[in-house]
Amino acid sequence: MLCGNKGFTLIEMIVVVSIIIIISTVGISIFREQRSRVDLILSAEKIANDLKKARNLAMISSKYDMGSGLEVPCGYGISFDVGNENSYILFAGNNSDTGDCGTTDKTYNPTPAAEDDKEVENINLPSKVIISNSADFNVFFEPPHPATTIAPIDPLVITVQIKGRNCPEHCRNVTIASSGKIEY
Repeated sequence: MLCGNKGFTLIEMIVVVSIIIIISTVGISIFREQRSRVDLILSAEKIANDLKKARNLAMISSKYDMGSGLEVPCGYGISFDVGNENSYILFAGNNSDTGDCGTTDKTYNPTPAAEDDKEVENINLPSKVIISNSADFNVFFEPPHPATTIAPIDPLVITVQIKGRNCPEHCRNVTIASSGKIEY
């Protein structure tokens, strides 16, 4: 007679550990999927906010170091390069004191010359998030209105996507029109 037999059998322990492993695996995969979705939403909001930041800097004619001290540039813009699918550049346009703002091409042209565009900030998105547009494009805001120039197309739809996933369920769009209206 086996009296006072307390404890778990080996089979019971294996079943419990297996259930814990299955629940943990499902939980981790759900967490990773949700993290990717959150990164996607935050990246779309970041792009929209940086477009608004460039527009606001142009509106207030914010000064920037254009190479010879603080000066008012011809405007501020955002440049998206297909070769850098998860980053973009906030830039200050030509120096308004040395350049003719009316003839500025309003695209990002970094060169060593003092009157050329200057990078204000290089913005990186999370590694699993990309900008999936098929061509380079620029958005430029010229003070004081600010006048909005979008190259090459207007309105511009910026597609932010989870890398390796298909649209539309894994994409968000940020739209900007020449009126300066930004939607996401």
